Amino acid sequence: MPSPKRARAVKGQSEGNNSPLETRTAVAPLQTLSRGLQILKYIAAQPQLVRLRDVARAFELERSVALRLLQSLEAEGFVTKHEGLKAYSLGPALELLARPKPFVDRLVERVRPLLAELSAATGQTSHLAILEGDKAVLVEVRRASGPIIVQQSPGEMEALYCSAVGKAIFAFLPREEQTSILARMKFLKHKPATIGSPEELMAEAGLIRKSGIALDRDEGPLPLKCIAAPVLNEAGRPVASVGISSIAAMVTEPIESKTKWISAVRRCARSISSELDT
Repeated sequence: MPSPKRARAVKGQSEGNNSPLETRTAVAPLQTLSRGLQILKYIAAQPQLVRLRDVARAFELERSVALRLLQSLEAEGFVTKHEGLKAYSLGPALELLARPKPFVDRLVERVRPLLAELSAATGQTSHLAILEGDKAVLVEVRRASGPIIVQQSPGEMEALYCSAVGKAIFAFLPREEQTSILARMKFLKHKPATIGSPEELMAEAGLIRKSGIALDRDEGPLPLKCIAAPVLNEAGRPVASVGISSIAAMVTEPIESKTKWISAVRRCARSISSELDT
């Protein structure tokens, strides 16, 4: 049977009073986590590989403590140890944290069969783009089959004023975002048809909002004619755009006359928007 003193201690603990030892035990993991994150930031800021002694000196740690922290980070893949040099760099696990947002991953996975259908229906290369800063970036591309096709790849950037996918997104952004982007935008006159001013872009954006279709009439640096439509969420915000690209020399008529292609792009955009709701 416990002594009265012991009984009182047990009673006090059961009422939610933590002992100093318990408090230190709870705080220690948080301090270790914080120190590990600080070390990662330190390594990222260095222009060269970092040695154990560098970490110990920078954080005023015993070498044994610094070593344990680095070993823990290495075990989880956040740092890589270069044995021959006895030094550390950032590890591959950080790349997973810097990957595109899960939404984009899920969207791309769902869109792939729809892009395949779009390319099959039009015979042209199809692609999905999202807004990234002041540009549209292609996140998925389905190349058409045939000897002469547009060669595009995920990661390529498109200007918002001279690409169909870019204009499709820009046209449906809230006015304050449009104004902010226009204040930073530089208009390069690639071709006679290239939009050359904020006023021209806003005028075309109004037409795009009415028709739901954006066109590239060979306006960019590459000789392309393109059609795109916005992918809108329930709130009407453009989360992406989908389109097709054709080599300008292969489309001698105005791109506006490609009504079957335009219809196919519209259908694809509606299908993708429907996927967002599921």
